[in-house]
Amino acid sequence: FASDVPPDFSGKMSPEEVSKAQHRVSTIQASGGTFLSGGLLRGLEVLLAENEEMIPSLILFTDGMANVGIRSPEELKSTVRSTIDKSSSKPTLHTFGFGPSYSKEMLK
Repeated sequence: FASDVPPDFSGKMSPEEVSKAQHRVSTIQASGGTFLSGGLLRGLEVLLAENEEMIPSLILFTDGMANVGIRSPEELKSTVRSTIDKSSSKPTLHTFGFGPSYSKEMLK
């Protein structure tokens, strides 16, 4: 849970990037709200900026309870579809909800 989106990830997972990502993930702490749209759109931005030779795929783990940024499932779906449709690589998005009350509608 966070109200901001860290800018320090690359889509290329070299051994150095894997190490940086593991460190970053291990230091995440809950703070503020859940900026689901910000994280998802930032992930797509990083992914789409990478080499066209990659098989573009994004995995989202969330409780699906967006309370910062885009909160409407319909608006989030529309924004994500628009972002993906503008890309020549057409990335695949995989969503995984967890917790006792994740929003299935937000993850469709």
